[in-house]
Amino acid sequence: MADSRLQALSRLARIKPGEDWITALLKLAAESLGARTAYLSSLDKGTKGQAQLIAWDAGAPGEPLDYLLKDTPCEEVLARGELFLDSGLCARFPADVWLAERGECAFMGRRLQTLDGETLGVLGVLNPDELRASDPDLRALFDVFASMTEMQLERVALLERVDGVPRALDPRLRDPQGSRTGATTIIVFDADQRVRQVLSRALIADGHEPVMVDSPDQLLRISKQFTPGVALVDTQFPCGDLDRLISCLREASPEVRVLLLAGDAKLSASQVAALGADSVLRKPFKPDELHEAIEALIDPAKATS
Repeated sequence: MADSRLQALSRLARIKPGEDWITALLKLAAESLGARTAYLSSLDKGTKGQAQLIAWDAGAPGEPLDYLLKDTPCEEVLARGELFLDSGLCARFPADVWLAERGECAFMGRRLQTLDGETLGVLGVLNPDELRASDPDLRALFDVFASMTEMQLERVALLERVDGVPRALDPRLRDPQGSRTGATTIIVFDADQRVRQVLSRALIADGHEPVMVDSPDQLLRISKQFTPGVALVDTQFPCGDLDRLISCLREASPEVRVLLLAGDAKLSASQVAALGADSVLRKPFKPDELHEAIEALIDPAKATS
């Protein structure tokens, strides 16, 4: 399970933010979790109690579906936050005719929210046979897919607010302005999970491709698998020497630019250089400060012009 989970996370990190991200994510979720169907249910803001469903179903994109939430698994997920059933799905929701017609048995679902607590919808998987929905490893993997979906939905919402152009989530409704080219892969190594989540969402909003890691070993392993343009490295990681870690990071990925995220430590330019890093950003920092620091590393000429 550990190997398959790592493979799934590696493939998930390669999904590029663009017009087909939802298709790629739902397909990978269904395959990785051993389910026939993975779907994103987004709330219809114009009609109370109704949602729009986009699915990867039985090996292909499913038809978009508008449906009522009452007496459905999605209604319970929105109320409780999550729902995991190994079996017995139709018996629990007898009024849901769509489930009965499909003969669904097992379910995993998580409410999707913004950092401010606004509800975005539901990520769910369905299967006609029993599913190990109560397995901690499978649930942890599902949570990763849910977090990535939240980040991407927030990114879409941010883009809509910036330029006023609506982005349709149905991947067959092409939106050439919904994707960005030239995205930079950025590895984020910070000991604080909450900080990693905030950084990830800020980077996605800027059009980059963040990859989250939480240990030095994972940082070096992922750096070899991907070609990161920038690495954000917490100076307060729990073990090892920072200069040795950065040296190993550059061996794994010679072209990477290293931005240190410093908490209490006040590092001078000479100290940053001695550690082998390119720059430093003092915590706490604002999103625009992060943006400027990364842009300075990606395109120094543009930053100084």
